[in-house]
Amino acid sequence: MKSNKEEKYWREHHDKQPFVKPGHTYEHYAAAYRTGCEGFQKHPGKKFAEVETDLARDYQEHQPVLPWEDAKDAARAAWDKLAGVTVPRDVSRGVRYD
Repeated sequence: MKSNKEEKYWREHHDKQPFVKPGHTYEHYAAAYRTGCEGFQKHPGKKFAEVETDLARDYQEHQPVLPWEDAKDAARAAWDKLAGVTVPRDVSRGVRYD
């Protein structure tokens, strides 16, 4: 991961994420978190959906454990964290009201 700070954050908060499947550890999603963080830096000013195809390709380079469809929510969570997006699942950062 580009930043040890981000890796530490996701290691500590992984088990609280709603997309985590039972029995899957941080290591199952590490490549996805890394892809989201690196992708955010690589594609400044873009939205996740705009570059998802590129992110999926980048994800494969990290020799992932899970298929992209099972891991993309983790990549999106890492992207959103860096983008400052507060979503309902991230109670440590506040609650978004629509």
